[in-house]
Amino acid sequence: MRLAGKICCLCGRHLDAMLWQPPGERVCEACEAQRSPTPKLHRIHMSFVLHERWHCTFLAEDLRTPIAPARTFSNPDSMLEMIRRGNGFRDLACRQAFDLAIQAGRGNVDLLLTPEQFAKLMGKV
Repeated sequence: MRLAGKICCLCGRHLDAMLWQPPGERVCEACEAQRSPTPKLHRIHMSFVLHERWHCTFLAEDLRTPIAPARTFSNPDSMLEMIRRGNGFRDLACRQAFDLAIQAGRGNVDLLLTPEQFAKLMGKV
């Protein structure tokens, strides 16, 4: 029901039937009022591949410019947590695609980082 836009994606309240629109996640008026203005988010493309360890590279939106040092992870759970914190799982399809990429041994995901998260990724904190 959340993905169909029938309930609020933040609190789970049922949305008014008269307000139902085409499918997609929606928020209720109460949750919209509580949300603070969102900071400018940095879109980062993260690619990962398994070579004994998980090697992750970070590219700018043009998919050519490296913007942060590469990272390595010993298990996919650490990588999953980083992607979760970086708003990489915006919907169920993104999460399922990640699970399939882990099984395949390589994949990519787009992260939406806050300025603080971006600075930490760049190593400036």
